[in-house]
This record gives sequence, structure tokens and C-alpha cells, in this order.
Amino acid sequence: MTPEPPRATGTVVDRDGRPVAGARVVSAPGNLGKAAAPGDAGMEGSPLRYCSTDPAGKFAVELSPESPRHTLLAEAAGFACVVLTEVLPG
Repeated sequence: MTPEPPRATGTVVDRDGRPVAGARVVSAPGNLGKAAAPGDAGMEGSPLRYCSTDPAGKFAVELSPESPRHTLLAEAAGFACVVLTEVLPG
């Protein structure tokens, strides 16, 4: 059986603390040695991974097992993009 890849979990909320359903969360390995666009996430050969938040704003995005730290980007229509760096699995 193949082990599950590491994941980062959390909740995307707006400035008032309300959940944002359908936000796109993209993960990039911290050791990424080249430029990559969030739109590349999920494409063959891309190190970027993505998921969408559920109705409660919750997400669980896959992380690269080759990197200890990651950058997460959350984006949704009508909201500013948010970037978190130095993210660890969990």
C-alpha cells in the first residue's frame, strides 16, 4: 500500500471570520528552484498541488514529500490573494 502524501490542512476565512467556500488553495514546495504559476497546479510534471475549500472553508492540500517547508496561496473571486510561507505538514 502506498503511503498517503503529507498535507496541510486549515480553513480559509474572510476578514470577518466567515468561511470562504470554493477558494482555491495552492501548495508549492519551499525548495522550488524555478518559477511556477499557480495556474500550473495539478498539471503533469508541475510540483504545485491544489484543492478547493468545502462549504465550511476547510481544505486539505497535498504537499511535496521532498520538501520540509511549503508556500500556500489561497485565492477566491472577490477576495485578495493570501500567501503563507514556511508551512509545515499538518
